[in-house]
Amino acid sequence: PESRRTYAMVLEGPTRSFVASTALERCVGFLAASVFSLVYVVAPLYVLGALVLVVCAPFAMSTWAVAAPLIISLMLPGSLPSRYGPYVLSSYAARQIPKYFEYEEYHEATDAELKASGKNYICAAHPHGVFSFVGVCGAVASLNDEKEGFGKELPRVVPTAAASVLKVFPLLKDVLGVFGVIDAGGKVLSKHLSKPKSSVVIYVGGMAELFRSSPKREAVFLKKRKGFIKMGLRTGADVLPLYLFGNTTVLSALTSGPLASLCASL
Repeated sequence: PESRRTYAMVLEGPTRSFVASTALERCVGFLAASVFSLVYVVAPLYVLGALVLVVCAPFAMSTWAVAAPLIISLMLPGSLPSRYGPYVLSSYAARQIPKYFEYEEYHEATDAELKASGKNYICAAHPHGVFSFVGVCGAVASLNDEKEGFGKELPRVVPTAAASVLKVFPLLKDVLGVFGVIDAGGKVLSKHLSKPKSSVVIYVGGMAELFRSSPKREAVFLKKRKGFIKMGLRTGADVLPLYLFGNTTVLSALTSGPLASLCASL
């Protein structure tokens, strides 16, 4: 009888590791990572405060001084952050972020192999997390690895899909846009995936997954999230699963109460 060959992937060690670092590098990495978390948390509060000032004291100079950064941000083109993204993510400070988190990657298919295949990929990432610092580490690692990673083309060829509001929200769009964020709408993704050498990272579980997870318990929400599979069939893109260990432990979300219940039901 014809012999059967069995295939088994053995991950003997990390394909990228940032465990070894100095105290200075970890300190710089902490400060660089704090910029992302600070803007992510403070920006909505800043916008709300500026709107209150505009309503209550529209003619005060202090009001417009506070609102000026938001106005400038709104005037900047949405494509600008992805253009300077490679320079930001290849800076000394950004390169220390994976070292602060002691980030490691285990690949069954490396970035170099994915590029060599010539295929497009839908990278389905789990779990969502309040803010994906694991995703940040992965982007920094791949962008700064010209030989085995995607290099400085990463924001263009493997952008991250996000809610459309992040494309226009002041300050957030300028900071998160360095990763090449694109609208998660079906038409936008289909158009992007129809181009050669164009993949995308999608946090499939969305807000429902975020509010079902906690630092002690992670959840993968797929029951009502089959659209990315259909998109892969339509566009010919392969689906590549990613699991981001530790993505729910850096920042915590409220997992109880009316807001959590509402978001979990979306």
